[in-house]
This record gives sequence, structure tokens and C-alpha cells, in this order.
Amino acid sequence: MNPIHEHILLKTKTSIPVPRENLINRKRLINAITKGLHGRLTAVCAPAGYGKTTLIGQWARVTNHLAVWVSLDVTDNDPVRFWRYISHALAGPFPADTTKRITSLIQALPTVSIHTFLDALINELCTLSHPLVLILDDYQAINNQRIHDSLSYFIDYLPNSVHMIVASRTDLPLPTSKWIAREEQVNINALHLQFTMEEIESFYHETVGPLLSAQHLKKLLDRTEGWITGLQLAALSLRSHTNRDHFIEGFKGNNRSVSEYLFDEVFNKLSANIQHFLLHTSVLERMDALIFNTVTQQSNSNQILEQLRALNLFMSPLDDQGVWFHYHHLFAEFLSNVIKRSDPAGWLETNRIASQSFAARGMIDEAIDHAPSS
Repeated sequence: MNPIHEHILLKTKTSIPVPRENLINRKRLINAITKGLHGRLTAVCAPAGYGKTTLIGQWARVTNHLAVWVSLDVTDNDPVRFWRYISHALAGPFPADTTKRITSLIQALPTVSIHTFLDALINELCTLSHPLVLILDDYQAINNQRIHDSLSYFIDYLPNSVHMIVASRTDLPLPTSKWIAREEQVNINALHLQFTMEEIESFYHETVGPLLSAQHLKKLLDRTEGWITGLQLAALSLRSHTNRDHFIEGFKGNNRSVSEYLFDEVFNKLSANIQHFLLHTSVLERMDALIFNTVTQQSNSNQILEQLRALNLFMSPLDDQGVWFHYHHLFAEFLSNVIKRSDPAGWLETNRIASQSFAARGMIDEAIDHAPSS
């Protein structure tokens, strides 16, 4: 590769996104981010379509703090490229002489070791006379352990004037427990990001108009569980539907726009093993590790459950002990629709096995729900 090409950096990757039209003011979450600036890290982790980028971009444009942005993608899995982009973003707010030194550091990669480079970069950050926030978006694209290790080191030794916000569709593969224990990390997850009824009212008033009743909005909240992309896709369809009651009643995971989004942005990016697991457990209204093992005919469901939790795959706990779970309604309906079409016999067999398993455990209502119709 031409060495000149290696140093070309896209300006759009270090630019704060332009806000969308009809942006809903999420003051409660903006305040939560601002309150977390006393620590080292704010982690915004939730599945696709929960408005992570939009929220952080909104915060960055209204805050009094200086914020710099890096949008990540799979090409950034090289440690040198990763840190070049971060250094380039960080160099902008500094005086000219400091910017020149940071630029020299960037050019020294990969001649010097990553840790030597990071020590020098952190020392430069210590000279800041004002607070700075570094934002990394789409961190789920990063799967290089060397990058995870170097970022953890960087966060450990950040000066008090620098805070990091990291957004990801998956849990962060970093040793976050130590920062949480020291109250140096704030977590914002899918439950926080879900639209509230007040936010749904504001959103639909702006996008559809004041024609939806409180009952309409309540049904949409129930259908989507506050999932922002689901609400947006419903709004686009509602504009062209005259019978809104009929549309809202039938808005499910087999809706074309919903299923296409979930297939392209979520399902199609998973391993074949995880896809198989999700399809065969999607018939379950609620589930634990035992029923997982039974319907999938595997013995490693606890391990897969941990993977699902880390991947943030539209799954929520139903109890404080983390024993029982359920999939997001639209996601479960989407998965069930896929397996019904691709493997109808497998769908029937999975329900039969689930019915027998629930019956053996004395859970008669669930057994009846999954029993094959005569």
C-alpha cells in the first residue's frame, strides 16, 4: 500500500453528526450524560435502532463541554489506524504548538509502541486547561483485543479533565467493573433509551400530526416497547394509512419494514449458531436456561445466554435474579415468522417439545399455549 494513502483520514469520521429533523428533546438522558462527566466513562449500550448516536450527537451540540467525535467501522480494527483517528480528533481543540506535537505522535506510529504512544498522548491531554469529552461511536465494530487492551489502559490513566463516551450495540469488551465499583462509570442501556409515553406523544405529533388518540399511542408503546426505530417505521407507514386502528392493531414483527430492518441490521450479522438458537427459542413467551436447553437440544445454553446478553439482542430479564427472560415482542415475532417460513416442521416440533417440557415442570398454562392444535 502507498504510505501516503495510510495517512488519509476521513473528516466525516471525526465530525459530530448533523441532527435529524423532528428531533425529540431527550432532556432526561442529556442530563444523565452531563451528570456522569465527573467519572471516566459513560457507556451507551443498546441494540440497533435505540437512538444511541442521535442522543449523543444531541448532547454534544447542546453541552457547554468541548466534545470531539470518532465514528468507528470494521476498517478501524488495526490499532495504528484506530489511534490515528482518535489522535486526529483530539488534536483539534489544542493550541497550535500542542497540535503539532500530537501530529508528530500520530506520524510516529507504528514506529513507536502503542503504550509509548499512549503515554505521550495522555501527557499532552494533561496540559488541557478546560474539560474535554472524547466520543467513540459504533464500538461494536471493533473486535481486536489489542485495541480493547490499549483503550482500557488509556481510560485508566485519563486526566480528570477528560471524559469518554462510548456507544455500542454490544456490551463493552472492557474491564468496566473496576470503574463501576469506583463510581467512575455511568451506564445508559436500552431500558433508559426507550421512548417514554411523553416522548412518543411529541414524536408522533411532529411526524404524523395530532390525529392519534391516547389509545393509539398506548398500543404503539406496547407493540414497540419504546423501541425508537420501530416507532419511526410505524410513523412512516401511518402517513399513508387511512385506517389507523387496523394498521396499529396489525403492526407486528412481520411488518415488511420492521422485518427488513431486523434482518439487515441484526439477524444477518450473527453467527449461524446464534441464528439457530434465536429461531428455535423465538416460540417461547418466557424462557430460562432449562427450557433453552430443551427446545434447542443443546447443553450449553448458559454460555449462549451470556453471548446474547453481551450482544444486547433484544432480550430483557423478567425477574431480579436474571433467571427468566423474554425477547422484545417485535423481535420475537420477526424470528417466529422466519422459522415458520423456512422450517415449518421445525417450528411445530419446537412448540411440541416446549409444551412437554413446561408440562413436566407443572407449568400448565405455558404447556397449553405451546400444545399442537388438534
